[in-house]
Amino acid sequence: MTQKYEGVYSQKIEKKRSSWLNIKTLNGLLLAFIIVGGLYYVTGINDLVVKGFTLQELKTKVTLLKEENQDLTVRTASLKSYNNLAKRIANLKMVAVDNIDYVKAETGVAMAR
Repeated sequence: MTQKYEGVYSQKIEKKRSSWLNIKTLNGLLLAFIIVGGLYYVTGINDLVVKGFTLQELKTKVTLLKEENQDLTVRTASLKSYNNLAKRIANLKMVAVDNIDYVKAETGVAMAR
Protein backbone atom coordinates (compact mmCIF):
# COMPACT_ATOMS: atom_id res chain seq x y z
CA MET A 1 0.00 0.00 0.00
CA THR A 2 1.40 3.37 -0.91
CA GLN A 3 0.45 6.78 0.40
CA LYS A 4 1.03 10.13 -1.17
CA TYR A 5 2.39 12.75 1.20
CA GLU A 6 3.08 16.25 -0.07
CA GLY A 7 3.67 15.05 -3.55
CA VAL A 8 6.24 12.49 -2.55
CA TYR A 9 5.51 8.84 -2.37
CA SER A 10 6.32 7.54 1.03
CA GLN A 11 7.47 4.10 1.79
CA LYS A 12 5.18 1.25 1.33
CA ILE A 13 3.55 0.51 4.62
CA GLU A 14 2.68 -3.09 4.88
CA LYS A 15 0.31 -4.09 7.55
CA LYS A 16 0.84 -7.60 8.54
CA ARG A 17 -2.34 -9.11 9.84
CA SER A 18 -2.75 -12.61 10.98
CA SER A 19 -4.86 -14.50 8.55
CA TRP A 20 -6.99 -15.99 11.31
CA LEU A 21 -7.48 -12.80 13.32
CA ASN A 22 -9.71 -10.42 11.47
CA ILE A 23 -13.07 -8.80 12.11
CA LYS A 24 -15.11 -11.67 10.70
CA THR A 25 -13.46 -14.30 12.84
CA LEU A 26 -13.60 -12.08 15.90
CA ASN A 27 -17.33 -11.50 15.35
CA GLY A 28 -17.83 -15.23 14.80
CA LEU A 29 -16.03 -16.06 18.04
CA LEU A 30 -18.04 -13.47 19.97
CA LEU A 31 -21.27 -14.84 18.53
CA ALA A 32 -20.24 -18.38 19.47
CA PHE A 33 -19.40 -17.26 23.04
CA ILE A 34 -22.75 -15.46 23.31
CA ILE A 35 -24.64 -18.54 22.08
CA VAL A 36 -22.75 -20.90 24.42
CA GLY A 37 -23.21 -18.51 27.35
CA GLY A 38 -26.92 -18.15 26.57
CA LEU A 39 -27.39 -21.92 26.42
CA TYR A 40 -25.51 -22.32 29.70
CA TYR A 41 -27.69 -19.65 31.31
CA VAL A 42 -30.94 -21.20 30.04
CA THR A 43 -29.98 -24.69 31.24
CA GLY A 44 -28.98 -23.28 34.63
CA ILE A 45 -32.27 -21.42 35.02
CA ASN A 46 -34.18 -24.52 33.89
CA ASP A 47 -32.38 -26.61 36.50
CA LEU A 48 -33.22 -24.08 39.22
CA VAL A 49 -36.89 -24.02 38.21
CA VAL A 50 -37.12 -27.82 38.30
CA LYS A 51 -35.46 -27.89 41.73
CA GLY A 52 -37.88 -25.21 42.92
CA PHE A 53 -40.90 -27.27 41.85
CA THR A 54 -39.43 -30.37 43.49
CA LEU A 55 -38.77 -28.44 46.69
CA GLN A 56 -42.34 -27.12 46.72
CA GLU A 57 -43.73 -30.65 46.28
CA LEU A 58 -41.54 -31.93 49.11
CA LYS A 59 -42.65 -29.10 51.41
CA THR A 60 -46.27 -29.99 50.67
CA LYS A 61 -45.58 -33.65 51.47
CA VAL A 62 -43.86 -32.68 54.72
CA THR A 63 -46.87 -30.61 55.76
CA LEU A 64 -49.26 -33.47 54.97
CA LEU A 65 -47.08 -35.99 56.82
CA LYS A 66 -46.88 -33.72 59.87
CA GLU A 67 -50.67 -33.43 59.95
CA GLU A 68 -51.04 -37.19 59.57
CA ASN A 69 -48.49 -37.77 62.32
CA GLN A 70 -50.37 -35.42 64.64
CA ASP A 71 -53.67 -37.20 63.90
CA LEU A 72 -52.08 -40.58 64.58
CA THR A 73 -50.56 -39.30 67.82
CA VAL A 74 -53.97 -38.09 69.00
CA ARG A 75 -55.55 -41.40 68.01
CA THR A 76 -52.83 -43.35 69.85
CA ALA A 77 -53.37 -41.27 72.96
CA SER A 78 -57.12 -41.84 72.83
CA LEU A 79 -56.65 -45.59 72.39
CA LYS A 80 -54.28 -45.69 75.37
CA SER A 81 -56.66 -43.74 77.61
CA TYR A 82 -57.90 -45.41 80.78
CA ASN A 83 -61.58 -45.19 79.82
CA ASN A 84 -60.99 -46.84 76.48
CA LEU A 85 -58.87 -49.59 78.03
CA ALA A 86 -61.48 -50.23 80.71
CA LYS A 87 -64.19 -50.66 78.06
CA ARG A 88 -62.07 -53.08 76.07
CA ILE A 89 -61.16 -55.09 79.18
CA ALA A 90 -64.84 -55.38 80.09
CA ASN A 91 -65.57 -56.77 76.62
CA LEU A 92 -62.91 -59.50 77.04
CA LYS A 93 -64.90 -61.06 79.96
CA MET A 94 -61.80 -61.89 81.95
CA VAL A 95 -61.80 -62.72 85.65
CA ALA A 96 -60.29 -60.12 87.95
CA VAL A 97 -57.43 -61.22 90.18
CA ASP A 98 -58.36 -61.24 93.87
CA ASN A 99 -55.64 -62.89 95.88
CA ILE A 100 -52.05 -63.18 94.74
CA ASP A 101 -49.71 -65.80 96.21
CA TYR A 102 -46.01 -65.42 95.58
CA VAL A 103 -43.62 -68.38 95.61
CA LYS A 104 -40.71 -67.82 97.93
CA ALA A 105 -37.47 -69.45 96.98
CA GLU A 106 -35.14 -70.72 99.65
CA THR A 107 -31.85 -68.93 99.93
CA GLY A 108 -28.74 -70.71 98.77
CA VAL A 109 -30.45 -72.74 96.10
CA ALA A 110 -28.24 -73.47 93.09
CA MET A 111 -28.98 -75.30 89.90
CA ALA A 112 -26.60 -77.64 88.15
CA ARG A 113 -26.52 -78.66 84.56
